[in-house]
Amino acid sequence: MSKNNFQNDKRFLNDKDIKFVNEKDIKNQILDRPKAPAMKARIDGQGRLCATGKRKTSVARIMYDRKGKHQIIINGKDLRDYFPENKVRTLQNFLVISKIEGNIVCNVHGGGMTGQCEAIRHGIASAAAFGNEELRKVLKPLGFLTRDNRIVERKKPGRKKARRSFQFVKR
Repeated sequence: MSKNNFQNDKRFLNDKDIKFVNEKDIKNQILDRPKAPAMKARIDGQGRLCATGKRKTSVARIMYDRKGKHQIIINGKDLRDYFPENKVRTLQNFLVISKIEGNIVCNVHGGGMTGQCEAIRHGIASAAAFGNEELRKVLKPLGFLTRDNRIVERKKPGRKKARRSFQFVKR
């Protein structure tokens, strides 16, 4: 192809089509973009903060009332009646670190005790940090606001488990 053919061919860009942009323009475009909301929580009709926490296959729906008697109700039961002692200690340590006070009502389903406990912890952190920047700065570096999305890997065909092969038979 000759030079004239390249200029007329629409598959190739001409110098007129290329727009040169400096770094300041790019930074300004990035800074002018609207920011995403900080947390996913909402306020219901009774003034409670509602959030969702997840871990493994467990899902916890949290209703957090800042004014309350400092009770934690999980699926209609008290915290100590629902979880064994080591899980109660885990949740209480989290509440002491984050200085969260008030009534917390949780509906949780799926998974086992550990998954449910961590889903509740994630949901409480999300609800409490909603609109509270100081608490958010405390909880974010500790990892309480981050969804831990590790779940059990599925079993594959032709294998004993997800990655484990059957024992090799030489003869």
